[in-house]
Amino acid sequence: MTLPVFETPRLTLRAITEHDADGLHEAYGDAVAMRHWDHRRFAGAINYHARNESQRRLAVGWIVVPPFWRQGLVTDAAPPVLSHCFTQLGVHRIEARIEPDNLSSRRLAATLGFTEDGMLRDWLCVAGEFRSIVMYSLLRPEWMTQQRSRSC
Repeated sequence: MTLPVFETPRLTLRAITEHDADGLHEAYGDAVAMRHWDHRRFAGAINYHARNESQRRLAVGWIVVPPFWRQGLVTDAAPPVLSHCFTQLGVHRIEARIEPDNLSSRRLAATLGFTEDGMLRDWLCVAGEFRSIVMYSLLRPEWMTQQRSRSC
């Protein structure tokens, strides 16, 4: 399956290639960036995963290399990815699972129109340590309403 390429005014979103190895190493090798899990240089990634076709839901995640933090890159990158998930993949619910102390990602989820559903205690185990997450969701009818209000 070929992944789509999305263009925004500032970004090109595409499948990762071997040429991204240095940027991936920088992102995934940075303890601060990984704590919470382009001008043509790798700046980060946004993906969808944990797709459940029968329940018509999936999860999204993002990571940004620290030099690119707080530049609105995921705010730019997320809309075409969300649109693809709702229109091409036919999902009804998109989830974002965010650790409670990752305030930047929590604010971003709210900016993108996600609703905070609540805390899932000890939902994630990383290196033998249990961690809680805050579940956010965006439903297709909510997204469609957002799209209509933006086009007016």
